[in-house]
Amino acid sequence: MLFRKKYIEIFLMVSNSVLLKIENDLKEEKIEYKLKIMNNHIRLSLNNLDGCCVSLNRDMNIKNYYKILIKKSDEELARKILLKYKSLI
Repeated sequence: MLFRKKYIEIFLMVSNSVLLKIENDLKEEKIEYKLKIMNNHIRLSLNNLDGCCVSLNRDMNIKNYYKILIKKSDEELARKILLKYKSLI
């Protein structure tokens, strides 16, 4: 298959501190992963280039989104790791 998907999304979160813990566990288990970040601070700033809504980029409640992508073959082990953090999410 020419365009076979090598990585699948297993998790989406907004907490940076939980993300760091999960990353450490994935590294300990030698699970290869990718991280995609949607930086909403930058996105809101770019949407406000004319300066009409100054409060958009000053709100500290803006959350960034973090996606963890792993290989399909590592999915089962990665999901077991994520279960440890279920209560923190």
